[in-house]
Parts: sequence; C-alpha cells; structure tokens
Amino acid sequence: MWKRRQFREPVGPTAVIGFAGDTLLGYPDGRPVDIDLELIRRLGECDCVVVNQEGPLTTAPPKVTVGAVLAAPPAAAEQLKSLHVTVANVANNHMMDHGAEGLAETLDTLRRKGIRALGAGATANEAARPLILSFPFGTLAMVSWCVPCPGASANATSPGALPLDLPTAVALIARLRSEGHIVCAQYHGGEEFLLMPWPDQRRVLIELSRAGAQLTIGHHAHVFQGMQVAGDGLIAYGLGNFYFNLNSQRVLFGTDVGLFLAVEVDGRGPFAVRHLFARMDRDRRAIRLLAGPEAEAQDRLFEDLTVAMSSDLAYIRARRYECLMALVARNVVTPTRYPGRVGRVLRVGMSVLTHIRKSFTSHHERSVLAAAILALPQVLTGFGRRATWFPRRAPDGPPRAGPRTE
Repeated sequence: MWKRRQFREPVGPTAVIGFAGDTLLGYPDGRPVDIDLELIRRLGECDCVVVNQEGPLTTAPPKVTVGAVLAAPPAAAEQLKSLHVTVANVANNHMMDHGAEGLAETLDTLRRKGIRALGAGATANEAARPLILSFPFGTLAMVSWCVPCPGASANATSPGALPLDLPTAVALIARLRSEGHIVCAQYHGGEEFLLMPWPDQRRVLIELSRAGAQLTIGHHAHVFQGMQVAGDGLIAYGLGNFYFNLNSQRVLFGTDVGLFLAVEVDGRGPFAVRHLFARMDRDRRAIRLLAGPEAEAQDRLFEDLTVAMSSDLAYIRARRYECLMALVARNVVTPTRYPGRVGRVLRVGMSVLTHIRKSFTSHHERSVLAAAILALPQVLTGFGRRATWFPRRAPDGPPRAGPRTE
C-alpha cells in the first residue's frame, strides 16, 4: 500500500514522522467522521503523526463575519487521538475565527488529549516556541509559521498564529541546527487550489530548507502538490486535505484527495519517504484509503508534480499550464440548465471573463492571467513538450488526461 523511495542508507537509530494535510474533523451534531480502519493502522506505524488543524476546536461564538468561518467541536480531538496524532499545527489563517477564547479552548483541548500544539499562542513569543521531540536518533525541533493575516496573527501582546518573518525564521532554524537538532519547518501559505505552488510559497519553503530545515512541509492549498529532495532535506510543497468538508470546495479539482507522507529519519535527517492517498466522501462523512487504479492515478499525478519541482524551467512551464487550466475551467460549476458540451463552453467563458474582470484590481489575478497567456504558445505549438503536464478533471465529467512527461 505504501509507495516508498529511499535517498540513502540509514545511519544508526531511526524513526518515522508522519504528516497529514488540512484537517477539520467533526460536525456540530457531534457525529464523528468514519475513517478507514486500514488507514488508521497505517498512521499507527508512525512514531509521530502531525496534522494541520485548520480551525479551532471550540464552542465559542465566531468573531469573523467575512468568508469561511471554521471550527470543529472539542470532541473532535478524541478522533485526532484515535488517528495517532501527536502534534497539531495551529499556525493557520483560521485559528482565530472564534477569537482568543476559541484559540485558548483549542490549546487546552489538545493539551488534555496529549496532543502537542505548534505555531500559535497567547503572544508571538509563545507561538514561536519550538517544539522539541525526542527520538532514538536524537531530537527533532518543530517550528511553524503562517502567512501574515490581519486579525489572525499573533504579536507581542495579542494571541494568534505565528506570522512569517523570513529573516527571523531563517535565524531560528540556523540556531536550532547549530544546537544539534533535526529541524522540521512548516509553513501555511501560498495560493489555494493550484497544483503548482505559488512562486512566493516556493521561495519561502526553499529558503527555510536552505537555512537548515531538513523537513520542510507546506499546506493551505487544499490540493496536494509535489515534493523535492534538496541537499540533505526534503520539501513537501502541499499535502492537500485530510478531511475538510466545505461546500465551496466540492466542485474544485483534487480537494477530495489527501496525501499522507511518512518520512523516515535518522541522526542526519530524512533518508526515505513513504506515501499513500486517502479520499474523503463528504456526503457519507468518511475517509477511505485509496488502492488499485485509484491510487495509481494519484501516484502518476504526484510523480508529475514532483518532476515539475526538479528545476526552475520545469516549474515555470508547469505553473504556466496550471494557470491556463485555472483560467479556462477550474473554479466555475457547470450551469445545470446547460449540461454537456454547451455547459463546458459556458463554464470556460464565465471563468475567463471572471479572471479578466478581477485582474483590473487584483495582482494575483493579473499573475494568473499573465502566466496563462505565456502558456498558450507551448500548448498551441507543442514547444516545451518535455515540461510536466497534469491530468485534468471537469467537476461534471470523468478524468481527462493531458500530455504527459516524455
């Protein structure tokens, strides 16, 4: 069931550190999510399991009125515990959706369940405190940051998630490495729903890795992204959703599949990595382990995404193509009154017009539009066929394969 790749031979004692993506288990009615027992068993093979707890575990009233407001009941921590979760990353943009009371209840709930919280606290100094874990190979120091968010970021006197200040983060990682720790750095940021990491996100993760983080983990995209071996370290750009039931994501490509990484570590850092995929069924409130052709299809996509991160040129070409796909068909539901081919044409037209309209006021939309335009010569002429291309799937149709890596 695991797919494994080894970079070098291990030296001395080892441990397995597992990483799952964006997680929001539990519903207001108290009904738990039904999780595949085989998946639970696989997670139990890890010495430590880390998830991104996207949103507080609280009954406090919401303090945010714009956009998605996230929370899970405190009872969901019991299910995290049953999944062998030992560390919950709480440095994310939704952790303050229910204010200081929601954060405090989250931290207390996790503590009572024996789950260590990482990346948020009553002040920025508390949020920045590294989490030091002991293993047979030595110590692993975990640190985590979130893209700065108004109202969600901690400061000297206010609670929240730890906002990224890159020079400070680089200095902290360098200090932890000098103290002899293996360092795991996590970053919650970038652009959502794109299979290629946003340029700023890629730059941040590479800088954290160069500073000495041998495990560098990204999340926030809600779709899994590629992986890169960098020196003696490993960068995983995005793990996708482990379980995240948000209606607005139901029509978006890839948000129902999560990547789980089990990184094998010794006293020098990671030497091998195993991965598997799980699919969530939002209607049945369930997560199941993928196997057979379903798992093989995700493996091919993951391999394509990983190849795309192997060089700057491959990354640029693949990102351009991804932006072109975002422009023409990614984020708009096919109108039910116009099914089939007519619906697809309308979806493409609506999506293109939406991006063009938003580009007048949004730097992000201008960036997507510019990258998509630059991808057109590659697509129309076949230039750059050695670049990585991705399988695509319309929300209303079966998977459609694009050109693949030669």
